[in-house]
Amino acid sequence: MINRVTLTDSNLQLFAAQNYRNRRALSVAEFEKDFSHFKYLKKLFTRHTNGKELRERLILNHLISIYNVFEIEAATAIILFKLDPTELPVFKAFLDYLNYLEEGDFDGIPIDNKTQNLLKNI
Repeated sequence: MINRVTLTDSNLQLFAAQNYRNRRALSVAEFEKDFSHFKYLKKLFTRHTNGKELRERLILNHLISIYNVFEIEAATAIILFKLDPTELPVFKAFLDYLNYLEEGDFDGIPIDNKTQNLLKNI
């Protein structure tokens, strides 16, 4: 179950740093590079919401990169903070595809069937 954390613009990076688990990171620059995946992910979801194509493979690459170096629950909380509520059904389809969706997560939010079908064909 996703831990409900009150995130703000001022505590977001600190929260991410506390949940960063990349043992190979040797500098703050590496953390910032990993943290930037959240920004790129947000841009991809926003582009899709604005009528552009869904870049599902690129989104998957960013999600996998994020979940490889941040705790799953924390990464999900950060993504939820960044995304618009209208983007959540698409995000839920990606979480389902990656098997990161637990019972009770996103109750009341429908899964985007078009995205789910697209991901099944990868």
